Amino acid sequence: MFNENFKALRQARGLTQAQMADKLGISISAVSMYEQGRRKPDNDMLRKICEKFRVSTDSLLGINVKGNSERKSVDEFIDEVTYTLMSQKGL
Repeated sequence: MFNENFKALRQARGLTQAQMADKLGISISAVSMYEQGRRKPDNDMLRKICEKFRVSTDSLLGINVKGNSERKSVDEFIDEVTYTLMSQKGL
């Protein structure tokens, strides 16, 4: 789940893998491996991703906390809408 959410986060922000790597201070291959699910970030990198892109660890990891599942931050909602629109052909 992390790999899909991480890739969606990057794409929703309109970033290439190289730009994402630069923002996080990691290699492009690390970003690629995260997105492919071949590598998982350590706790420090996970925190850095969440802080840098203002998302919760729960949303990034795909954790649905009972009671909070219905509440999304404005940023998360905008990211989801942006990603959906960007993935539509012809827009």
